[in-house]
Amino acid sequence: KPSDKIIKSSEIYKFSNYIKKKYKFDCKNNFELLQKWSINNIEKFWDAVWIYSKINGDKKYPILKKNKVFNKNVFFKNSKINYAKNLLVKKNNDIAIHFLSENLSEKTISWKNLYDKVCKLSYSLKKMGIEKNERVVAYAPNSIETIIAFLASAKNGSIWSSCSPDFGVQGVVDRFFQIK
Repeated sequence: KPSDKIIKSSEIYKFSNYIKKKYKFDCKNNFELLQKWSINNIEKFWDAVWIYSKINGDKKYPILKKNKVFNKNVFFKNSKINYAKNLLVKKNNDIAIHFLSENLSEKTISWKNLYDKVCKLSYSLKKMGIEKNERVVAYAPNSIETIIAFLASAKNGSIWSSCSPDFGVQGVVDRFFQIK
């Protein structure tokens, strides 16, 4: 069992305190009770997750369009978020990515440097005339640079796909055809 110090520093503990303040529900650190509350209060729970997580976006209500079949439920139907903008909120010198290639060479990039590079490429893509919902693809190995290209594309609302050169011709055609 984790110590009280570890429990009190956990996100679920902090989130349960947020629920306690916002909705006057105290699970008393019994996270099974919190789970049951989340099931019985689905919209309140997901609204709280959005707010507590500080999601940057346009949240629309209702949060849930219910269906009798659970996997047919629709959450946040008209809400909009941008993955890249939410990921790139940190702009400090902590390591954002630690990359280890197949040949064991290593590279790192800080959050600040990642943010700067994504913004520069995002600007360049816009200057090239690539607009929202257009496709951007890369035939490139997985690397920090590929992640930068993905995030710059996502930041602009473009549709991204990539595949590694080891996919072979048919693999490349199949991958890029999926996003036509």
